[in-house]
Amino acid sequence: MNRGEGRKSWYLHLGPADATPNAVLVGDPARVALFESRLENVRYVASDREFHTLVGVYHGVPVSVTSTGMGAPAAAVAIEELARLGVRRIVRVGTLMGINAPLSTLVLAQAAVRYDGLSRSYASLHFPAVPDASLYSAFRRALSAQMGDGGQSARYPWTEGIVVSTDAFYARMIPSTPALRGDDGFDETALARWGVAGMDMETSALYVVARSLGVAAVSLCAVTVAREGAQLIPPGPRGDVERYLVGVALEGLRAAESPIE
Repeated sequence: MNRGEGRKSWYLHLGPADATPNAVLVGDPARVALFESRLENVRYVASDREFHTLVGVYHGVPVSVTSTGMGAPAAAVAIEELARLGVRRIVRVGTLMGINAPLSTLVLAQAAVRYDGLSRSYASLHFPAVPDASLYSAFRRALSAQMGDGGQSARYPWTEGIVVSTDAFYARMIPSTPALRGDDGFDETALARWGVAGMDMETSALYVVARSLGVAAVSLCAVTVAREGAQLIPPGPRGDVERYLVGVALEGLRAAESPIE
């Protein structure tokens, strides 16, 4: 795959020398910068469209961070190109619209309900969208290590649960928008009945695409908006929880590189 740029990938513009075994995907390009202060030997290696990438080292663990913009199709482009460069682990570090998880909660996605369209190009809807078991376990250990005496995070609570992923933000995620009768099987009343933690636009595609390419994947998101009433975290507190999310995600990758004692 090249576009007249030697061995650089089409859209991320990364070559083999830019790839690390561990990759982080974020939606918002501004979130890439949140990793800079946590990493050593940081260098920005590429920037085009919504895709911005830096690489660095966290406590000896090489890490790349790439933004993908919103939605599953762009995320899948990044996953495909990273996999072809030899990446072994991909972590989504993003935000979630909370349903049964309160604002500022970190959610480790046990599985995702596949209301996206992209993942159907990789596997039948009968195929589950689930994380890599070993990587999930490493992130669970990292999250548990943040727990205080009261069984909650030292700064923010965390939970594990199922998320719903959809491509249609206004038609599916915003309850004040009149429900459209499409053919995706979306069931508004099932969300609470299933006990899903929240909704996003990428996790189901991440799990299906990464598994189809033989790459370990996990999704860790912070709830920054409540679906009921569309309540948002104010910018200041949101920045705090996102910075905390970044730190926990890096600790998760560190745990994945370390043997269980």
